[in-house]
Amino acid sequence: MEAGGDAITPEQADLRLRLQNLQNLGQRAVLGVPLESKGRLLGTLCAYHATPRADLESQGAAVSLMQVAGQQIGITIENALLFSETQSRAEELSVLNEMGRTLSSTLNIEAIAEALYGYVSRLMPTPSFFVGLYDEENQEVSMPVVYNSGNRIYPPKRKLGYGFSDYIIRNKVPLLLNGEDLSAERERLGVKFVALGDTKPAVSWCGVPLLYGEQLIGVIVVQSTEIVNLFNQRHLSIMTAVASQASVAIQNARLFQQT
Repeated sequence: MEAGGDAITPEQADLRLRLQNLQNLGQRAVLGVPLESKGRLLGTLCAYHATPRADLESQGAAVSLMQVAGQQIGITIENALLFSETQSRAEELSVLNEMGRTLSSTLNIEAIAEALYGYVSRLMPTPSFFVGLYDEENQEVSMPVVYNSGNRIYPPKRKLGYGFSDYIIRNKVPLLLNGEDLSAERERLGVKFVALGDTKPAVSWCGVPLLYGEQLIGVIVVQSTEIVNLFNQRHLSIMTAVASQASVAIQNARLFQQT
């Protein structure tokens, strides 16, 4: 609150501070325009000068010139982003196709789980990764592959509990969670913190069910205890695509082992 004046917003206070910093650097004029393309805001284009322009006509010409430049730069950035996204999608599809060929020729569950870790690591960050397989008859979860910070660990079978992965098993739904403290999400979902190779709770968590038709086979999970917002909807889509192929491969391996 300014004495004798109106309250200012945090945005106004930040702008004043930025302008003061520019003055301290000897700048007396600033001109900025948005970088836009197809209604999408991509950034800003700014120019600074040590001498202010008093001529309104020259100011208007400068604004028009900057707006034209901003539009052209915005289109260029948009095209570059689309090209990058197209390349990324093509690379993802190539990895998924390669994974499909590998999984379809593998009839060992442990080998399938190990292959999943390798392929998922090529598609997205995997600070911690595990595959959990569900035995409905015995209400147990086994983990043929678990990596924590790149280290392979071998946890024993456990009874179905109340962690995030157990929630997926019970409800057959994916979960994407991010936050410095996920305790509110645990309370909302009715789950508890279950440590797996790390005593710290996750701050980024992404898990999907392994479904063979309507049958729940297990879960695939990636998580991080260090980096918040590491996973997004794109990563969840990738995990879902991986799970659809993994479910078929795991079911085929189970049927082969039963013969």
